Amino acid sequence: MKTPAKIVVLGDIVLDHYIHGSTTRVNPEAPAPVVDAAREERRLGGAANVANNVWSLGADVLLLSAMDDDLDGRWVRSELESQGIAADGIVLTTNRPTTVKTRVVVDGQQVVRVDWDTRAPIDESTEARLERLIDCVVPEADIVLISDYAKGVVTERIARHAVRCCREHGVTVVVDPKHDIDKFAGATVLKPNLIEARNLTGRPIRDSGELQLAAESLRQRLQVDHVLITQGAQGLTLVGDDLTQCDATATNVVDVTGAGDTTLAAFGWALANGKSMGEAARIANLAAGVSVQKFGTACVAAHELEAPAIGSHLKSVEELAEITRDLQARGRRVVFTNGCFDLLHVGHLSYLRQSRQCGDVLIVGINSDDSVRRLKGPERPVFSHSDRSQIVAALSHVDYVFVFEEDTPYEAIRKIRPDVLTKGADYALHEVVGRELVDEVRLIPLVFGKSTTQSIHRINKVA
Repeated sequence: MKTPAKIVVLGDIVLDHYIHGSTTRVNPEAPAPVVDAAREERRLGGAANVANNVWSLGADVLLLSAMDDDLDGRWVRSELESQGIAADGIVLTTNRPTTVKTRVVVDGQQVVRVDWDTRAPIDESTEARLERLIDCVVPEADIVLISDYAKGVVTERIARHAVRCCREHGVTVVVDPKHDIDKFAGATVLKPNLIEARNLTGRPIRDSGELQLAAESLRQRLQVDHVLITQGAQGLTLVGDDLTQCDATATNVVDVTGAGDTTLAAFGWALANGKSMGEAARIANLAAGVSVQKFGTACVAAHELEAPAIGSHLKSVEELAEITRDLQARGRRVVFTNGCFDLLHVGHLSYLRQSRQCGDVLIVGINSDDSVRRLKGPERPVFSHSDRSQIVAALSHVDYVFVFEEDTPYEAIRKIRPDVLTKGADYALHEVVGRELVDEVRLIPLVFGKSTTQSIHRINKVA
């Protein structure tokens, strides 16, 4: 078995906090909506999200940072350790509250973000301790990734020391910068996004030619080997001795939060596993495309970068049980839903999108033709379960699909053991089959006026 790559991540840790809810009224005290909170969640952000993505891809990772020993900091360290990521590279400080970004999400849409952070640089004592850690781990690393969120951990002293140490030991160092980039002079790769590239160079970037000029300007200024500019919906461009341009792969963007972290992690992971710069850029682009189709700061696993054919999404229950165990061991949250999905319509798409937002991976059970006939009558289904399963498997929100013969998917749920069950809000909680087998049941709002039965009636009228 191949030894996992060893990747060091250095940078600012962020705790991403989400409050999910809905709104139906306006605050009488001010012209603002009242959000009825339904749930909240916490996720690793910043350099911790980079480390989590590296680990999810299958590499060994060590996270170097500095943070306060406050309640939020303790949660971050506990979450890292629960994922199997060592937290002993984090230097504990005082009077530097953990950076928390609270996002209020209404019906799947982020409406406001509140940041609590400290941007003051770490003190000299903390810098010295981080330098010693860098000296210890860099010689054994395959690659070093620096995630600078400008929260004070990657000071000029730390940046220059890390780059110098990497150069001395022949270790590739990739930097995701914010504002002050001169401290990273001599790094292997600089990875700004398009807005950052404009701000850092003072150049307009309106086409690919101007983008290459901006990248060359950064290369010369910092004496770096490559500049990787991420361009959101336009993909990314790697400029070095050769040029690599990748178009964006996502067809349905759910949330761009953390996509830059995922790109950095996947690019570094690919390089650490022997890929060329161009190949690593293409893999990073694929990872970004997967990431933005998930809600919030999310991780991407290696199998998600394989760009599989539709047929490879179709699995047996036994295969899905094994896949689920592996995903859960890696800290991924598996969501399960089921239905006939006959005559796919916008209500189905909304339902599956919201189901996917409840976790990291969505498994969909499809009723067989005989099962549909028992539930809906002899005239249904309109399409065979072979057709229905392939159509659902082609949707970007869906990861895996299987067909079940029974009237309910209880036995499948019992074998697969997902974390979350979703069902339409026309069901009551006590009516959801398999609810006692999972940690959480979510009832998904339906799109009014959209159903297969109504669609069939309209088609019959036209005919």
